[in-house]
Amino acid sequence: MIGALHDDGAPARVRLLPAPAPAPLPAPDASGRAVLERAAAGADLVVLGAAGTGKTCLALRLLCDALALGRDALLLAPTRTRADSLRRRAARLMRARGVGDGAVRVRTPAGYAFTVLTTFLTRRRDPLPAPVLLAGAEEDAALAHLVGVEQWPGLPPEAVASRAFRTELRSLLARAGELKVDADRLAALGRELRVPLWGPASALLRTWDAQGRPTAERRPETRKLDTARIQDRAVEALEEWDAQDVLEAPPVPDLVVVDDYQDCTAATARLLSALARPDARGRRAQVVVLGDPDIAVETFRGGSPSLLIEAEDRSGLAAERLTLRSVHRGSPALHAVWRDQAGRVPVTGTASHRGALLGEPPDAARAEQPGGGGSVEGSEGSESAEGVGVLVASSPSQEAAHVARMLRGEHVHRSTPWDAMAVVVRSAVRAQAVARELRRRGVPLAAT
Repeated sequence: MIGALHDDGAPARVRLLPAPAPAPLPAPDASGRAVLERAAAGADLVVLGAAGTGKTCLALRLLCDALALGRDALLLAPTRTRADSLRRRAARLMRARGVGDGAVRVRTPAGYAFTVLTTFLTRRRDPLPAPVLLAGAEEDAALAHLVGVEQWPGLPPEAVASRAFRTELRSLLARAGELKVDADRLAALGRELRVPLWGPASALLRTWDAQGRPTAERRPETRKLDTARIQDRAVEALEEWDAQDVLEAPPVPDLVVVDDYQDCTAATARLLSALARPDARGRRAQVVVLGDPDIAVETFRGGSPSLLIEAEDRSGLAAERLTLRSVHRGSPALHAVWRDQAGRVPVTGTASHRGALLGEPPDAARAEQPGGGGSVEGSEGSESAEGVGVLVASSPSQEAAHVARMLRGEHVHRSTPWDAMAVVVRSAVRAQAVARELRRRGVPLAAT
């Protein structure tokens, strides 16, 4: 670190301040307390709640409460980005409460499955090589070696050799793995549905599946697995644990909490079912999943909102359903818009969570925040201060200009920090264009 200099050239003293104390978790409402009570009683639960009902806070509280009681607990999130955010937050909360042993308590399902499979393969008298979890770039490189132009008659060679083609193949292979579709079934579906490309893709699927499965001839080889398949291999490992004479007990926690379960895949559901089944020692994991089927955003990557409903019956969890009844963020106007839009989304199993009511008047919370008072008449951007505004712009440029004007007005007239405001757009391509327009109009951006 380079410190500042005084006017006379002498270095200024730099004093490091301690990190701010983590904000405590908000107290749960009545429906949240019901979840905590049933979880404390050992029940497997599926918790439905609309946005803002406190699902993530409940997940963190369940994790910390279990650790405080000396239980081994794990919190899963469907993506690395969400897991990283929850990991930092959980670490601060655990330090504040003086619980935990320093172990990583927040993982993705694939990350946890990797730990299970690594233990299964390496902790034995005759150890096998640890598996390799293929990241996106590694998957692409592996596919580039397997895909040949001659395998895909009728397609231009430059298309077969492109990264975009391999990306589509990766998606197909991943969905096949998650849905337990093998090479023969994929070829049959290609004929049945008249998708000729699935014929050569089935041959590739056969090779792709084989690289992660042990055989007598390939026993010493390293198993290379993508995130779609490693969870099923972990399930197989748990089922074969005792028969394979593994020296350590399977790493099955006492409690597994899953946040944003609507974005998890069928492979995750199978992993949770395996954890919830008692093993030969009678050990099993208690499972609590939380989610909202209306806000699923990972369906294009295999996420399945229907898992929230299947957790009650067909997935093997036989979980008890509880619903969070109060929304704790947003204004009455925003809540009304949310209920209107949620009513237009097709129902996945049940709509009981859509009946959540606004928990407390937002003005009470706004009064405690700097610049959180009432609207300023005639001020720039005041039309969106207390509710929802709609603008139909004549061009993308005009739209960006209006957004920039509202952001500047909110910052100047209400002292709202720049990093407390956000602009949501439809796609990454659109985000880049909007970012350029906002920067040109004097709006600082931290990230796009």
